[in-house]
Amino acid sequence: EFYDELERFPHLKKVVDECSHKETQSDYGDHEVYRLSLYMHCFEIQYLALLSENKLKLDFKYSLERDGFYHRFEKIRRQLKDYAEDTSHIEQYAEQHEDDMRRRRFAKKRNVILDADRFFRSLVKFSENLIDDIADEGLKCLNSQEKILFDKKLEGKKIIHGFTVDQALMEVNSFAREVASFLNVPQIEPQES
Repeated sequence: EFYDELERFPHLKKVVDECSHKETQSDYGDHEVYRLSLYMHCFEIQYLALLSENKLKLDFKYSLERDGFYHRFEKIRRQLKDYAEDTSHIEQYAEQHEDDMRRRRFAKKRNVILDADRFFRSLVKFSENLIDDIADEGLKCLNSQEKILFDKKLEGKKIIHGFTVDQALMEVNSFAREVASFLNVPQIEPQES
C-alpha cells in the first residue's frame, strides 16, 4: 500500500528514495505527519532557495508575498518539531492524562496539516500568477529567463540547478500541487447569503 501511494506522488517517492531525513515515522507516530515532514524537508533542501531575493527578482508587491513564504515555512517547521516532541513524551504521562494528550496531539496535527495546506496552495497560486505573467511578457518577474545556479559544495545538489527561473517556478508549482493533493484538505467555498 505504501509503494502504491508513492506511485501517485512522484515527488514524495523521490524524497523517500533520495533525501536524507533524520527523523523516522516513529518520531511522529503518524504516517501523514511524517510524510508531510518529508515534503517539508525536501522543499527546504530543493526549492526554498528559489524564494530568495537574489534568485527570484520580483516587482515590489510580489517580492513582499515571496518573502512571506519564509516565515510561514518556519512556522510549519516549528509545529512539526513540537508535534514530534509531544510524540516522544506521550509515554511519560499517566493514564489519566493520556486522553488529554491524544486530544492535544490531534489538534496539533489538524493545525499543522491546515497550515501546510494553506502554505502549499498559496505557493501554487503565487507560482501560477508568475508563470502566467511571464507567458504574457508581464513585469512581475524581472529575471524569468535567468539561469539559477547553486554552489554545490556550499548549497548542495539542487533539482532546479541550471533551470531558468520560469522553469524552476513550474517545478515548484508541480511540487506544491502534489503536496496539496497529498494533504487532501477539503476546500469549503464560503456561502453567499
